[in-house]
Amino acid sequence: MNYLSQYQPFNDKHELNEAVSDHLSRCKYDLNETDRDVLMMLSRYSVKYAGVSHLKVTTIANTVGKTKRTVQRTIRKLERLHIIETRSFLRKVTGGLGANIYVFLSPSVASSMTPRTSTETPTPVKDSAQVAENEPILFTNEKELLRNTSHKAPYKAFKDAVNTFAGNDSQPLVSKLYGVYLAQTKALKQAYEESELIDVAIQAINATMHASKRKAIRNVPGYYNGVISAMIDRMYDELIGDGLSA
Repeated sequence: MNYLSQYQPFNDKHELNEAVSDHLSRCKYDLNETDRDVLMMLSRYSVKYAGVSHLKVTTIANTVGKTKRTVQRTIRKLERLHIIETRSFLRKVTGGLGANIYVFLSPSVASSMTPRTSTETPTPVKDSAQVAENEPILFTNEKELLRNTSHKAPYKAFKDAVNTFAGNDSQPLVSKLYGVYLAQTKALKQAYEESELIDVAIQAINATMHASKRKAIRNVPGYYNGVISAMIDRMYDELIGDGLSA
């Protein structure tokens, strides 16, 4: 699992333990028992590569004695509190999405993140919004992709995630990808909270970015459509599984 070393935020387990202690102190009034259980489990599995773990939601759920849906909500909460960030993982050999990678944020990074509100409204997706499908899109600046998004309005969070790696002059691409997101999630509004759906959308952006580092993607909206579709299918399977086990 040496691939995790590229995400490692701390030099050793002592720095990790200090960070976890600081997070627990900073967020002591925001965390419930389940939040703390999940947080401590992630920290226990983040020792070899200090601050990084690669776990299935099912594994976490079975260990803490909660449903997968509860664990997913807890992980999103830990992200909103800037305790961890989630990275999507693409299998190199078999392809497809694997279990997420969880990276602890340092307390200094967390304290520098101040929520901001936005009144920006979505730009309608127009047929004239063009993406140069014959040109490869080279993504950059992965580090900031999923940071500072959970507290923003959904469209603003989505747009910022795209702009992080495609640049600020990427409105046509933003419109295309947001149109894909709206089409994929239209029938899911009653089953999921909007925050859950936008989290999946941003994870799909992250996964698309990872793929672009291995190969040039000529049809970015088409590739993104496949990634977010697979992620939504996985969400639905987990929802059905929770219902059957309830």
